[in-house]
Amino acid sequence: MANKTLHCYELIIRSQGRDLLVLRTCDLAKIKREYNGHRARQVYSRILKDGRELTISEADKLCVGAATISGLIFQEPAKA
Repeated sequence: MANKTLHCYELIIRSQGRDLLVLRTCDLAKIKREYNGHRARQVYSRILKDGRELTISEADKLCVGAATISGLIFQEPAKA
């Protein structure tokens, strides 16, 4: 059985040039829930994965899912 790497995630809010650490965890479900809650309240937070800051696109794909992200781009509605 191959060893799995346990990733560490940090959720930060950047305001006035300072970073405020909101959450530090290795639980992906917990970081997704917190990140999506901040997005719903329009609080612009960032995710660090193993110390590397993810781009907004990467964080959205990690927490929301690629299928949902592509649905945000305006497309012609599917015909029934």
